[in-house]
Amino acid sequence: MLKLLSRSALLICALFALVLVAGPRGAYAATQDAFTWETFQAADVGLHSLSSEELSLSQDVSAGDAFNQIKSTYRDKTQAILNQGGGCNSKNVAIRREWSTLSPDERHSFIAAFKCLLKHPGSTPRSMAPGARNRLDDYVVAHITQMLTVHFSPWQFLWHRQMLFLIEKELRELCGYTAYLPYWEWPKHADLGISGDPIFDGSSTSLSGDGDRRSDNCSCVTTGPMADWTVNLGPQGGKACSSNPRDDALGYNHRCLERRMDKRWLANMTYDNIVQTIQGSSDINALSKRIDAAKVGLHTLGHTFVGGLQNNIPAAASDALFYCHHSMMDYLYSMWQAQDFKGRQFAIADPSTYKDIRLAGWGDAPHVTLESTIYLSPMFPNITARDATSPTGGQFCYMYE
Repeated sequence: MLKLLSRSALLICALFALVLVAGPRGAYAATQDAFTWETFQAADVGLHSLSSEELSLSQDVSAGDAFNQIKSTYRDKTQAILNQGGGCNSKNVAIRREWSTLSPDERHSFIAAFKCLLKHPGSTPRSMAPGARNRLDDYVVAHITQMLTVHFSPWQFLWHRQMLFLIEKELRELCGYTAYLPYWEWPKHADLGISGDPIFDGSSTSLSGDGDRRSDNCSCVTTGPMADWTVNLGPQGGKACSSNPRDDALGYNHRCLERRMDKRWLANMTYDNIVQTIQGSSDINALSKRIDAAKVGLHTLGHTFVGGLQNNIPAAASDALFYCHHSMMDYLYSMWQAQDFKGRQFAIADPSTYKDIRLAGWGDAPHVTLESTIYLSPMFPNITARDATSPTGGQFCYMYE
């Protein structure tokens, strides 16, 4: 009885504290810590105080079968489009595959290509971002400067789709990568634990694993292929081995790659959640709100699970893993579209969808139309939202396997 009273008292105190710091949109602190996924997750009545059992969704034993049916519908609908004989067809479509299905040589090639971007000169002028030093940093600058525009926003899916396409193109054309951008299928190897997942097992064909947790604020990746990976930009708020000299996170802050994995978040990164997200979202507003919802949002969960740099919303794009996570997000979006492609291809969320989840101080979500411009930075080409609505239309010609 005393334990229950104590727990209730703690929850009441937590709720009272949130009311005190609540901004104009939701109960989130209007500080730089509002730029971290952890702050967003914890704001929902002390998520970190809950056990993994309490976090977990109810598991449907048929979820795997349902997911396979969703994938089958996606493949069939995509093949039907490819068979129409347009510029993108079954002969030239690029195939994005799950990390564990890549051959060892393909994985080595992917890792080497990303390291090539670290060595290749960037295009961002120092006047815009003093900390930018290489081609990957050009993408990180775009993600930092556009953070408020493209997160908790109608731009979420389309903007990141364009970003993935551009970096995939450079990995192949600039750095000799021979396959296409892989995706991290979150639940596929979850039963093996973090160290058993091929993308995190620390082998030469992985993207390394957890950080070393040398202090409460610093967790450097010291083993595996990413052990020598370095980061120049960010963070903006949150905890890190070293702080950025500028409030906008664009100053030079050379440091190790940080990860601080928390396996409790895996409890909701399930096939059941993927199925519920796709089948339970009847329109783009519902899908957009679901993928960023605290506790169950698959976008937010991926970042919070990995922690470290991935916990920092603006600077997360400095890690190659970021692109595998967002490739899976794009796959999820593509599967959702394929369930009713004619009705969903051009669907764009209404800004009001985000009024309760935009962090304090972020302002209103932008209004986006099909003719709105997808803008990363002056270093990248612009396209319209309409141009990014189909993975097999316009400049895009890819599908997931």
